[in-house]
Amino acid sequence: MLRFFRRLRQNDLTAGNLGRYLIYAVGEIGLVVVGILLALQIDNWNDERKQEKQFRFDLKHLHQELTVDLQNGLSKHEAYIFQLDLIERLRTNPGDIPKDHLPGILQVLDVNLLTTVGSKSNEKFRQSLIKFNPDNDFQNTLSSRLLKYMQDVRDVESYTDLLEEEESLNSLPVMANYLRACKIPLRKYGAGTRFSDFIRYKHEFSISSEGEIGYEISHAQYDEASLEKLFGMLSDSLFLSDLNELWHVKGLSAATLDMHDAAIKQLLKTIESYAPEAILQHKQLFVVGTGTQFKNWNDNIPMEPKDEEGYVWEALLPLNEGHIKFRTDDLWTLNWGIGHSTDKQLMFNGPNIQVDEGVHRIKVNLRDNTYSISPLEKQ
Repeated sequence: MLRFFRRLRQNDLTAGNLGRYLIYAVGEIGLVVVGILLALQIDNWNDERKQEKQFRFDLKHLHQELTVDLQNGLSKHEAYIFQLDLIERLRTNPGDIPKDHLPGILQVLDVNLLTTVGSKSNEKFRQSLIKFNPDNDFQNTLSSRLLKYMQDVRDVESYTDLLEEEESLNSLPVMANYLRACKIPLRKYGAGTRFSDFIRYKHEFSISSEGEIGYEISHAQYDEASLEKLFGMLSDSLFLSDLNELWHVKGLSAATLDMHDAAIKQLLKTIESYAPEAILQHKQLFVVGTGTQFKNWNDNIPMEPKDEEGYVWEALLPLNEGHIKFRTDDLWTLNWGIGHSTDKQLMFNGPNIQVDEGVHRIKVNLRDNTYSISPLEKQ
């Protein structure tokens, strides 16, 4: 094309037609400019397409992180509600509580739940998503909400640091002091232990009041005189003051988690509206625990998927008397047990699930966090 214009210009110049020569010259320059602009536009389109592809990939990663953060927050909140209910029972109806449950209740109230929320190590990754395309309305909205969420996480972490600096009741085993005053041994609260089971003596080993570890606890170690003394302390003004302070701290902690979880839910909803493919899909789910044929927490037994999204799973397994949990990998990144107050709901990072010996059909629905473990002979 340019060669054609050049030949026309040459003929016009030879014939002395300067006007037409200039027209063709301008036309040739115009074609060059248009070509450059098209090349730049195509290059911009390619850059935008690459940026969008990377952005969607990062969204999927972000969605998974936020989902884990949300599930962790909900699990801790459920535990706080259980603790607050115990405090309310101690304040209003202490006479309805079995005396031999009191030591376990006080130790459960000493369990510190408000550790760091959010994936602090991945904050740099989240900040990188703030480098968004300013011409993209969704990316503008997401960036704003991501900044708010990160600020919420920092607020929760600042609150946690403040509690620790002030030696708050939320981080110190204050209730244990009353057990020691009554010469009642402290039991060891192990990972995966359900609060209600711990209170009802379904845990085998303990720590003595002198700090010695390893002897087996039984009802006989709680002598009646010690329990009566402990029960008498429930109406003591100092105990009630500590209990009220504990109620205040744990109530604020639960409310803080509520705000944190609300920010995550809003952010997840924003991501899912733009990129439905970012929603976490589970490719595998395993049963693991002392209640399986392997009798350990290392060897997995795979479950069978029952839907394309990876939410519904089933397995027919011989079980032993023991405990199990569900997980998606060996790293325990995503795992589910039960809640502290209900047997019917799965809880992320929740306590171990107790099972009995026999062949059972296990069903798990991770969409609504429900499960069932049914003996085969009863089906």
